Amino acid sequence: MTNPEEYARMLAEAPRDGWIALSEDESRVVGFGPTMEAAVSAAAAKGVDEPVLLVSPKEWGHKVL
Repeated sequence: MTNPEEYARMLAEAPRDGWIALSEDESRVVGFGPTMEAAVSAAAAKGVDEPVLLVSPKEWGHKVL
């Protein structure tokens, strides 16, 4: 995995409002889609068979849970 600053920048630059597929080591975005299946298919097309999946919000912001 990349350092926290690079990871945050990667996510901030990733497409929004859908599913993001990351490489197994979480160092790069390898797919995106409106559904989990679409993101997995996009990752597979780039040779990543087991991506790490995240849901991307419409807007990134600060939240306290």
